[in-house]
Amino acid sequence: MQNRAGQLMRAWRGERSLAEVAHLVPSSRVAWLDWERGARIPNRRMMPRVCAVVPGLEPGHFHEPAWQEAA
Repeated sequence: MQNRAGQLMRAWRGERSLAEVAHLVPSSRVAWLDWERGARIPNRRMMPRVCAVVPGLEPGHFHEPAWQEAA
């Protein structure tokens, strides 16, 4: 289930490839995708790196549910 962090990460990634954004942290493409999808959260070493790359992203966002879009 996607969380708020995942939405922010996906929106920021835009048209960039998973490989491109994962390289910035650095992490694997699979790890980045799992963070976007809410399947995993970054560990203590990776969390500051991910938050530094994605504007507006904070560690607490990984524990908040995804925003509900108006129908």
